[in-house]
Order: sequence, then C-alpha cells, then structure tokens
Amino acid sequence: MNQIITNQKTVAAIGKFDGFHIGHQKLVACAVQKAKEANALSLIFFVGAPSDSITEQRESEALALSMGVDLTFRQSLNEEFRTMSAEDFVTKILIARLNCTCVVVGYNFRFAKDRSAGADDLCRLCQKHGIDCIVIDEVSAPDSNGEVCTVSSSLVRSLIRCGRLEDAALYLGGSYSVSGKVAHGRHLGTSMGIPTANIIPSGDIILPPQGVYATRTYIGGSAYLSVTNIGNNPTVSEGNSVTIETHIFDFEGDTYDEYIKVEFLEMLRGEKKFDSLSSLAEQIKADIEYVKNKYSKTEQ
Repeated sequence: MNQIITNQKTVAAIGKFDGFHIGHQKLVACAVQKAKEANALSLIFFVGAPSDSITEQRESEALALSMGVDLTFRQSLNEEFRTMSAEDFVTKILIARLNCTCVVVGYNFRFAKDRSAGADDLCRLCQKHGIDCIVIDEVSAPDSNGEVCTVSSSLVRSLIRCGRLEDAALYLGGSYSVSGKVAHGRHLGTSMGIPTANIIPSGDIILPPQGVYATRTYIGGSAYLSVTNIGNNPTVSEGNSVTIETHIFDFEGDTYDEYIKVEFLEMLRGEKKFDSLSSLAEQIKADIEYVKNKYSKTEQ
C-alpha cells in the first residue's frame, strides 16, 4: 500500500465521481460540511479511472476543490485493491491511509473483492471500528418535460450521447463540458480565416453527437463565446479521426498546449459534407453570427 496521506483526521467521500452530477455534488457537500463540524480535512477518494467518463479526471478534481474539498486522491484499480476484503478496506484504507473519522458514500456504493459488499456492509464495519458512516439516498429531479428521474451517471451519459444537452445540464448542475490540452491540427480553419483550438478527446470521455455547437470556452480563467465542431471533417477527407475544433470569438493569442474547457450551450446543426471549402466557410460564418446574436448579451 502507499503511504498515509495525512496525519490529520479526515472525512472522506468515496466513489467513482465520473461526472459530478447533482447526486455526486450532494455527497461531496455532505463530506465538506461534516469535516467542518469535526475540525477535520474533507477528502475525495476517487476509485479508479472509469471508462465512459462524463468529466475528464483533471476537471473532476478541480470541481471537487471548487466545492471546498481539502484533498483529492485517486486510487488505481490494481490487483491488491481489487481483491481486498471489506474488512481490509476499512482497516487498511479508511483507517491506516486516510485516517477517517467519517466516510460518506452513495446508496449504491459497492466495494471489496468482486464488488461483494455494499453501503450497509460499510456502515456495519465502520461502526465496529468507531468511524461514522453516512449513506446518501438517491437524488431525483425532473427533466425538461417534467418527468422525474433518478439521477445517475448512466442517465447523464445517455442524455449526452443522444444530444439532450439541456436535460444533461439539469442533472449536472451546469452545462456539459469537455476539457483538454490544445493540440496542433491541420490548420484548415486558419487557412479559411477562422482559426480553431483543437482538443484531441481521450478515449474514455463520452461525446455528444457529431455536429456544430454554440459553446463557451474557458482559457486561463476567462470565458469567451465560441463555436465548436465535433466530427471528422468530411468536407476535407473521409475517415478522419474525431476531433473537437473550437473557434473562439474575440480572442487573440496562442492556445497551443494550453488547458482549456469547452462548455456546450446548444447544438446548431449536424455535421455535413460541403461541396467546397468556401461553402463550408460561409456556413461557419453564419454559425458564428447566430451565436453572437443569441448569446452576446448574456456575456455582458
């Protein structure tokens, strides 16, 4: 096992936290509050690096810190951790490594070898070792049509994949976004006078349908309106890999190797193949004009 994280008492929220939806936020807020009451450190214990993540790892950790969390730690799903008994999880992780005085988990939390133990088992073992255990019940909320749903990562993933970004935002507590470092592309946008910042999405991040979106891009703490294309640029060549290309309004500077966040506001149109680059450029300019007209007032 790794060394002890801290000698100070902690209140630990434990889970995958693969999307930071409003259910996750309730769990984290509880841990932060309990830590204040106990004069302890609040800690988010990320279990693994889940596939099909809604939120990139760095962004998840930043969101946790923005909610007042003191420490974050990510546990890899190595052989030792995956085969650990429920008792060892409490004694070797919660007590020996995290120095927990209280642990907070969701109602559907699973742990130990073969995910054989649940939240009730954790509470029983924590009581045995003098640790408080708080289980957060499921969180339900209505979608844009008024249908009440249990909030979960799988629900949010489904909404994003089918392009229901408004409903996804309701359950995320804010707009869906994609983050990453800006990489060099083919400079096609620059050649048309519409330069773009290109993010190469990691393989474990889910994306909405391919197309063009009104977006807001965050660079170094500042926000800029933008338009973003998710797709493989069929006008240029068939079979390209999927990229995220963002034209940022009223921004001058070099974004290469910068870490940016692109927040999705609405889908403008699906991706299509144009007859020429000039036709493509004209459509992009129309997209830009639409976004400026609709969203500029909200930015002021």
